[in-house]
Amino acid sequence: MKRMGIALLLVFVFTSISIGIEDSKLKAFLSEDFCRIEGFPLEEFVGLRKYYSVGDEQLYRVLTEIWRENVVAIQTGTPDSQEDGLIRQRLGHVLFFLPECKGVPSVKGFLFDRIESLRGDSLRETAIRSYLRIADADEAREVLLRFLTGKERMSEFGRSGIYAYAEDAWNEASFEKRKAIFTILCDAAAVESPQWSFNVCDEILCKMHAGYRDSALREAMIRRQLALPFQPHYEWLQAKLEGEARRIGKLKRESTREIVDLYNPRMEDFTDIRSPDPTVPTAKPAPKRRLSAWIAVAAAVAAVAAAVGGLLWHGKKRSLGG
Repeated sequence: MKRMGIALLLVFVFTSISIGIEDSKLKAFLSEDFCRIEGFPLEEFVGLRKYYSVGDEQLYRVLTEIWRENVVAIQTGTPDSQEDGLIRQRLGHVLFFLPECKGVPSVKGFLFDRIESLRGDSLRETAIRSYLRIADADEAREVLLRFLTGKERMSEFGRSGIYAYAEDAWNEASFEKRKAIFTILCDAAAVESPQWSFNVCDEILCKMHAGYRDSALREAMIRRQLALPFQPHYEWLQAKLEGEARRIGKLKRESTREIVDLYNPRMEDFTDIRSPDPTVPTAKPAPKRRLSAWIAVAAAVAAVAAAVGGLLWHGKKRSLGG
């Protein structure tokens, strides 16, 4: 009976945390938080969704409504004013968080339409970043080709941003999508200049594929960069690339390893970019406890979480008439 009572308490606490929220109040919350000077971290956004049990459909409905209202506001407002800056910040957050409701089929189309309509606008890069996160392998390949090596090839600063967005999408990607991202970034690195932009792409490729760092392809790309004139103040990068070219050349002469086929990778060739450092020892697992002890601990943690969550959001609910 005692064990049953604790289990019922645990169920009650967890179910009471999910309280739901109306669209209008969620829109007010997000519209305010999107304008915070310190930004609105993804972890906090996810926490808000869990606290109010916000599903993909509701989130998409609210985010697109915020988008529509602020697009009208920016068209009728004063350019380069403080209010204009806040509106653009709000629009950027909408684009950034839309992949969180990827269960809605129209999200991908909405982001692709923003890529098309925001030409010449800095918000376009945010739309590309979010689209890459939810695109499949073919869609990711098409967008990367378009902006890295195609007719709409971006400036060196824009391309360096695209490289970082591809890296963001990597850990969530399937094997086929990883293969597409890696292949296109190899193609982009082969024609990249200046050297600092190549270095951005090259460092990401080194993280993605276990064999790329010591490959003949990388050596050839590095030697191409060394044949080009370096911009002032990049002596450090020239020295770095020269050292890598010598190292790979020596490795090729001394190694009997099979040549890596970078364009036909295996699943095990790819690495998780943000995985923990394997050289850092992990803590030993804690000894097993009885089930009743775990239930009691979980109930206590859940109760504390509910209390803290209530305090965190109580102020906002009052300010919005909740």
